[in-house]
Amino acid sequence: MHESRPSEKHEDEIGQSLINGLHIYKSPQGVARALISSNDWTIQIYNLDLQSKESIVRCPTAVNYASVSPDGKMMAAVGDSTEAYIYVLESGTWVRHSSFIVANDACFMTAFNPAGDKLAIASQAGTLPIYDVRMLDNDRSFEPPPRPLCKSGTSTPSGALGGDRAVLHTLRSSRRGSRRFPHVAIRSVQWSPNPLDLLLFTEENARATVVDARDFSRSQDLNVPAMERVPSRLSSVDGNSNSVAASIATFPNGYDIGDRDLSGACFSKSGDRIYIGTREDISEWHVRTYDRRTFSSVRIR
Repeated sequence: MHESRPSEKHEDEIGQSLINGLHIYKSPQGVARALISSNDWTIQIYNLDLQSKESIVRCPTAVNYASVSPDGKMMAAVGDSTEAYIYVLESGTWVRHSSFIVANDACFMTAFNPAGDKLAIASQAGTLPIYDVRMLDNDRSFEPPPRPLCKSGTSTPSGALGGDRAVLHTLRSSRRGSRRFPHVAIRSVQWSPNPLDLLLFTEENARATVVDARDFSRSQDLNVPAMERVPSRLSSVDGNSNSVAASIATFPNGYDIGDRDLSGACFSKSGDRIYIGTREDISEWHVRTYDRRTFSSVRIR
């Protein structure tokens, strides 16, 4: 763990288990903390200002990722199960509030939007449901249904998922998968800073998608290039009013995208850039923020 001053470094033993996710956030009081999710079924919480471990939250499964809402009162965790686990902060301690089924396979990542009223969860099944946080906060009834006496060979129907009442919209990966999982896995998800209202998610390799999060009616696929074929200068996409990210880098016709594993993605602090990492490199896209901050003019008669 590093402070903002590059000359100082703090090292600490986290444990022997594989670390799956790291989420850094600031509490409403301005305290910087890190959530470390690992295969030992725990979320370790570190105070980055004091450079010390504060607490350990134990979960029902190996944890892939956990994130905290902007107001610091709710934490959403997912892992090697079909469920998401909601924790609330009570007297300084994280207490399990509820759980609900997200998909018919493991989940990879959770993300709250800047307003804190929406929660996105990425899954191996290639689905990305967007939840109304207010329903998750007020309703403790999202416990998974009891196990059936018999199990069929079919996947879980969407109507049987425990948190469906709170789902505002469900996004899916852009490419086809297998017969069991019709869509390619979604590995990560990020919200843009306000007031851009964009949602970015990555598939397991080679492709990411930017979605208009105001009404989820538009999206734009981003094919991630290989480093050796990136042009020396970024150029803008020709004027396309239906483009969400727009003003992105363009590449030669017939470019072979290939199957490169994606290591992560994020927006810049201002939201005017998108960065997507692979094992070898990081690609950058320019977001046309002016179009997201303004609206078409109208005349009232």
